[in-house]
Amino acid sequence: MKAVVFEAPNALKIKEVKTPRAGDNEVVVKVEASGVCASDIHILKGDFIGSDPYPLIPGHEFTGTIVEKGKNVKNFDVNDPVAIDPVIPCGKCYYCKRNEQNHCINFNGLGDTIAGGFAEYVLVPEANLFHFENVSFEEASLAEPLACVLYGHKRAPVHLGDDVLIFGAGSLGLLHLQVARHSGAANITVCDLKKDKLALAGELGADYVINPREEEEDSALKYSPQGYDVVIDATGSPRVVENAVKFVKNKGTLMVFGVCPQDATITISPYEIYRRDINIVGVFALNRTFGESIKLIDKGVINTKRVISDIFPLEKLPLALEMIENGEAGGKIVIKPHL
Repeated sequence: MKAVVFEAPNALKIKEVKTPRAGDNEVVVKVEASGVCASDIHILKGDFIGSDPYPLIPGHEFTGTIVEKGKNVKNFDVNDPVAIDPVIPCGKCYYCKRNEQNHCINFNGLGDTIAGGFAEYVLVPEANLFHFENVSFEEASLAEPLACVLYGHKRAPVHLGDDVLIFGAGSLGLLHLQVARHSGAANITVCDLKKDKLALAGELGADYVINPREEEEDSALKYSPQGYDVVIDATGSPRVVENAVKFVKNKGTLMVFGVCPQDATITISPYEIYRRDINIVGVFALNRTFGESIKLIDKGVINTKRVISDIFPLEKLPLALEMIENGEAGGKIVIKPHL
């Protein structure tokens, strides 16, 4: 079969590899759609959560059709469309026993440490499979990023009537926007530098949109003068995170969701955090939120179709990674290996 292989840091090849066969508790999935994530760039560069998985077939946001199943697989059949939770925790370590599998000491993940979805076929444990019925493979492939967003909203919940400010109107910012709206936010403001992204944010439920290139940096406060109950960074920019504190309402929460560079630092006044009762919440990956995510997509509660900007064949993955790294992606880029 054809697959993208990260052979070493900064070394990518598209090549023929052996097609997997199902073990007793596994299935082989024909990959129909696989989303491209900024973390794929970190893995290619060799700086993702300290792992050394090379050679690796990346891709952790994927859906497909079961083409082979092992003898012990009971809840899924050949030809079933499935979405895949990529996280494979050990189930035995300190964090797994606390039901904090995203911090598993012996973490494995499809597309992160073992073969993932940027290939024609992939081997998946039955425990990682989820059914869906009503949406396309492309729409369902956003279940993993939405699951990360849902985990963030469990860590920093939006309550009825809250004011919410979101920095970044990329695919993740637009998912945060929709979750906040369905959680009962009364006022949502979205900031981004791209007019087309802000226009889409308005269509998906933002009350106000701000382009810092055209308005004063602090103009978000005119829509909520006391600040915002929840401020979400979906940019991964240290400067944005540092600046975001001043927009947090007293007793409000700053959610650090975007992935900043590992060596980046910011300056925040500890007195201000103390004096204003500010919560600062980090969000890493997903944690038992995949089932809720695919259900919200399948039932049409969250619109992922509008978040997808491009659909490419497998051969264009290098272009997709370049577009994301250069800030040129209009939204989520999805790879179709059989296109």
